[in-house]
Amino acid sequence: MYIKDKDKYLHGLNPDYVLKDNDLSKIEQRSEYYSAMINKERSAINLPTIEEQEFPHIADIVFEEQLAMAYAEYGHLLDSQRTFSQWNKSFLKKTPCINRLIARY
Repeated sequence: MYIKDKDKYLHGLNPDYVLKDNDLSKIEQRSEYYSAMINKERSAINLPTIEEQEFPHIADIVFEEQLAMAYAEYGHLLDSQRTFSQWNKSFLKKTPCINRLIARY
């Protein structure tokens, strides 16, 4: 939403032009840091890591619906913006289910 209407929300600032690759890698580093911190706390109370934790099926369904809506509205940005390219590989994958949901929207 912010990038699509960057004139309104970001005063015309385009993240693709101002964020360097180093800035984007910091996002991944910070994400890894938070995951490690969460896993350390989970381990301290004898819980499995977040990677080992099985999420309820409904959580997957809700995520896929929200991702499909985001692709329906902002798909061209999610696919083309350098800012999102690292997330596409990990978090924004289009599964067959998501493609069907996108077609509905």
